[in-house]
Amino acid sequence: MIRLRNARQWILVPILCGLLIFLFAIRQYLLMLQKNEPILFTQSLSDQLPYWLLWAIFSPLIFWLGCQFSFQNPGWLRSLFVHLVAGAFIAVAHPVLYLLLSRIPFGLP
Repeated sequence: MIRLRNARQWILVPILCGLLIFLFAIRQYLLMLQKNEPILFTQSLSDQLPYWLLWAIFSPLIFWLGCQFSFQNPGWLRSLFVHLVAGAFIAVAHPVLYLLLSRIPFGLP
């Protein structure tokens, strides 16, 4: 059963990230229209792509941590420490990597 759940996660992560990219691109596009600073929808997609792709990359690590360091076992204090350290790492790594990736053009006009 664990393998099936992992297979679902591998399928759902790219689908959900693609959906989030699309929804947040629509949101950005509409907000820019409202501010009378229209942009192309492809520019909006290009802006959202690196942010959500990074979450897709971090997702397997997050799922693995959730399975390996559960709070339901007697070692919950160790799990708490691991989650705090991993959360701090991701909280720093995601925006740093996003800033680096957002400078790369993704080929969208």
